[in-house]
Amino acid sequence: MSFSELKNKIQTHSYIYQTDMERYMSDGKRKMAKLLQEFDKCGIETELFEEGCETPRSWHENPISRELLYNSIKHLKEIHLEILIDIERETEGFVSSEALTDIDAKIDEEWNEE
Repeated sequence: MSFSELKNKIQTHSYIYQTDMERYMSDGKRKMAKLLQEFDKCGIETELFEEGCETPRSWHENPISRELLYNSIKHLKEIHLEILIDIERETEGFVSSEALTDIDAKIDEEWNEE
């Protein structure tokens, strides 16, 4: 998107980034965090909103804080780590220090690739 298109979207209060079609929820949230960092570098003020639906025709949006977004990402990363540890425990019967090192490397690679 060009800078003028971005500026126009901001001035008309349109969505800059919207996701509900990511493969995993964490992918969309990490992309959002990266986009926020880029906006911060450019001095663009941002507000975050989360859409919700009480009934099929009753959509609403609620503001969310960056802290909530970042804590959510951290929580999803912790869940991913626990899942990998549980898989190792189920397949091997225990979790060795080598397996933990491999799991940590895998988590770092997957969660820091963007």
